Amino acid sequence: MRIRPKRSFEALDNLIARTSNPDHLVMLQNLRDHLRAEISADLPTLMKTMSANPVYHTYGSGIDAENMNPKGLGETEKFYQRRFDEGTNVLEYEFERLTVDDWGIAGDGTIHVIYPARAFRSLGMDVDDVDGHYLVSVHQAFFLPYEDGLMAGEDVYSDVAGVKIEKLDPADVVTTEQAFD
Repeated sequence: MRIRPKRSFEALDNLIARTSNPDHLVMLQNLRDHLRAEISADLPTLMKTMSANPVYHTYGSGIDAENMNPKGLGETEKFYQRRFDEGTNVLEYEFERLTVDDWGIAGDGTIHVIYPARAFRSLGMDVDDVDGHYLVSVHQAFFLPYEDGLMAGEDVYSDVAGVKIEKLDPADVVTTEQAFD
């Protein structure tokens, strides 16, 4: 399966087009900027989308759970830099539901993330091809609190029992540089 990171923006752009509340539009545009910066490995832009003290809560991640809950800007920056260094930032989010309210944004859907074999190996997982790439797909529900138009963290719930991992054909690997082609 070849993911298309640009498809992550379809539901978000549709919600932006239907939203008239200016505060809600600011949050939705912030999420759009955050998601694009994450996929593009653009740490300075990503950090500009965050509030002064973001707090992450990840439930049922199953993969690297101990490093999925940064608190504060310093830990959040290290969290994303590690993802960029490992090459686990190229993703596609298939939103099933997405909504915005005064407190923030909520939604659910399936996230597909490309993991180089080296990222799995660093977690102590066995892989059959040390140079290969794998696609991790999991259904998630998420809640993104906002403060003054900036993301104040993430609360993410993952269906660990439904995690799918498949080895990618080299032709199906999408790099950071190819993500928005």
